Amino acid sequence: MPDCSVYVKVINKTDLILKTHGVSSQNSEWLKVPDQVDPNGSASFQLKDTTWFEGSDGEIVYTTFDKDRHDLGTEITLDVADPYSISKDNEVQITVNPGSAPRIFAGSFRASVEDDEHYENNHVEPRGHPVYAEFTIDYSDALKKTHKFQLIQITTDSTHPVRNTNKELRVGKHTLWDSNNPSAYKDKNGSLEPNVYGYNFDSPVKDTGNLQATVRPFDEELSGLEAYLIGTVENEIVFKSDSFFFKGTSDDVVVTARAVKPETSKTPFSINADVDWGAKLVLTDKALGREPEGLKGLTRLELYWIAETLHPAFAEEGLPVAFLRSYVPSAEMQAQANPNADVLAVHSQWYQAKTSQTFYHMNKRYDVVAGAAKFDVAHWGGIFAADRFLEGDGVTFPEVNCMDLAAAVQLACSILTGKETVTWLYLSPFGFIEPTKLIGITDSYGALIDVNNPFFGKSHTQPLVNPQAAERTSFGCHVFAGHSSIWKHENDDGIYDACCQPHLGTENIRDYITFAIDNAENKRRFGGGAEVDYRRVMTGYGVYQINRQPTYPPGHDTDMETHSAHALSASQLVSQLLNTDVDRSSLPLAHINWDCLPTWLKSTLGDAWHVQYEEISVGKHGVAAFWQISATNARHSPISVQLRVFSVPASNGDLDVEGSSAAARQHVTGLLQSTQRDDAWTVGNLAGLGAALQYADHIESGRTIHASRNVVVDITGTTSTEALLPTALKLLNQTAHRDLSGLNSSPPVLPVFRRQSANANTSDNGALAQAMEEGTITVTGIHTHFSVVFVVSCKVATASGGSQGGGVLFDRYIAKELPNGKGSTVEFLFISHKLGRHPVRVCVAESKTLLSVSFDLEVQVVDA
Repeated sequence: MPDCSVYVKVINKTDLILKTHGVSSQNSEWLKVPDQVDPNGSASFQLKDTTWFEGSDGEIVYTTFDKDRHDLGTEITLDVADPYSISKDNEVQITVNPGSAPRIFAGSFRASVEDDEHYENNHVEPRGHPVYAEFTIDYSDALKKTHKFQLIQITTDSTHPVRNTNKELRVGKHTLWDSNNPSAYKDKNGSLEPNVYGYNFDSPVKDTGNLQATVRPFDEELSGLEAYLIGTVENEIVFKSDSFFFKGTSDDVVVTARAVKPETSKTPFSINADVDWGAKLVLTDKALGREPEGLKGLTRLELYWIAETLHPAFAEEGLPVAFLRSYVPSAEMQAQANPNADVLAVHSQWYQAKTSQTFYHMNKRYDVVAGAAKFDVAHWGGIFAADRFLEGDGVTFPEVNCMDLAAAVQLACSILTGKETVTWLYLSPFGFIEPTKLIGITDSYGALIDVNNPFFGKSHTQPLVNPQAAERTSFGCHVFAGHSSIWKHENDDGIYDACCQPHLGTENIRDYITFAIDNAENKRRFGGGAEVDYRRVMTGYGVYQINRQPTYPPGHDTDMETHSAHALSASQLVSQLLNTDVDRSSLPLAHINWDCLPTWLKSTLGDAWHVQYEEISVGKHGVAAFWQISATNARHSPISVQLRVFSVPASNGDLDVEGSSAAARQHVTGLLQSTQRDDAWTVGNLAGLGAALQYADHIESGRTIHASRNVVVDITGTTSTEALLPTALKLLNQTAHRDLSGLNSSPPVLPVFRRQSANANTSDNGALAQAMEEGTITVTGIHTHFSVVFVVSCKVATASGGSQGGGVLFDRYIAKELPNGKGSTVEFLFISHKLGRHPVRVCVAESKTLLSVSFDLEVQVVDA
């Protein structure tokens, strides 16, 4: 009886697994068929006839899998037969399905009959027994070389407005990377095109973090083939697209690449990395090359996943990218806090982590001289100079007080919870403190030390003294945070304090006071009524704006300004300042040319002096400016100059002198209240300029506040007020003038401000913006860029804009002087953000006097 078997050998020359999907046979059986043929491996087995008079006939089907055992969908079928009857021919055949696969795989065989020595390629003799069949599965010749694709562009949509390091606003659809200028998008610590997604925490990340990548094949052989895109960070897949089909070498394909790592997150996270993009063919999982070569590492992406809503403080300015870089961890470093098994208060692990980070990792130290706020916040909240707080990774401006830190904590916590974040809490008097750790106060080895004498200064006393020591100092007030957005002190809300210890939400207000305040010493020195009770804690407005003066400032809790001993003390000092009998001329002082400080600084103080840092902004209530100046001579410490010019308009459009002066006095009161030390201030006299508030002689830092009508100049630095005054007087005498034509008129004249035109940037989406009736503009579509041009009768120092509720976002302004000094044009650039009618306000400050004026209009954003 003849042997009518088929002896089969399968050689796999691909990088894929050939998994046995199914076998079938007639009058025969398969023997020793393995489950798979490994990549670049082989397998041998037999189809044996079971009835010699029928012979053998069978089929085996393989499917392709990648190394991770993902089914790639290609089927390879082997058909063999060795019939006994001479009426049927021997058969050896290989088939590759589906239709596009033959361009990828090359299936071949060679066969021999009667023995395994005389093989013919792709042919089998019709007669003879047994049959020897050797199948080879390889890539097609065209696919054996590495084909290349081109990554053309990456775009995405930012849910929230974010400002890059150039202060440019990004919101809605924007380009993250483009091959025409691949190196233009990377800055020192991330990307110039940061993006912020509003994320529903614990939901699939891939549903939120979508990128649109434009690709095309570089080699014609890829046309019509199915592929998918992957983005890796340090060889780990972070982005992956659905499959797509390449078109021609001149045809772009836009594919959606979704974030796949992490899969979900309970807290905010970021991806700020060089992403290496590649592509693989679906049916082979074969990696494609990139064209041009050497592009690896240039697709820097900076992406953030935070709360779906924003804290109101970010409504006008957007999210500063430096703030996100500081407080949003990478996906691999999710926020953690130390667990506490005995926690009795309501708290949040994210809040704990951000409070702890602010205390330990922001390069800040407490102002042990006066406990003064350094970043524009007051005891009830207000504006927070977030960019300055973070400048130089926090090192440039290291000193802080509790108000600065409460502002940072409130905004950092909001990254998780959006509008609903921690409550701003204020307690006055606070009094003597129990031994605690103050932020950044360390020994010579860098270890935090115990402090119960917070204003121990730079040299004279010790941080930890006998509780009854006469030199022991105390907090006049203190600001911290409560867990809930509507504080629930009766419901055990946790307390967060990044100034002392830190306190991480594990104590309620009663336990916090017991732990933090030395009530025994308060009672010993001041009597039984001085004992601090948790019911004295007041809630403040908190941070309502960052980095610049608001165009729509909210009201705030005036009770906090009048119903505390610390506030009353500040008000009394301001009254004393106003009533001090000093040598005054008949005309008030007017300040000019502060805007030009960088140009006259060297001629006034000497060639060694220069400007280290500068800010200037304008809002509804006037101008705020900040300069830090220093000298190359090491004997000079940096000096800070903060300027406020208030411009309250009268009903007829002139400057309301009394209203502006009242606003200036209120600002001075706030400055006094923003120092935690009660005995820091005294009233002094600046020769030829009038009365001033100054740090007292026992304070080891210099500070003088000069207020003249609607202008407040606050100068800080050096080792004492006495040491500071010679420099301060030079600065003030450079800018303060009497009997100055026009400026000392009654009332001074504000700049004339009128609208000229409205323009639309239609390059993005064809949206239209057109001027309608006076004061109203209609804009078509969300995230449409448009501008409004005004003519103003002066040279412009600064300008800004904003809308109530954030429906229209202010990007930036462009000012150009008109010929012959006849004024300036100011173009305000906006981006629509929400549908509906939105009040919009634009503000301009005149260069010489920094007097400012605003104009209100309405923008209607309609659906495209």
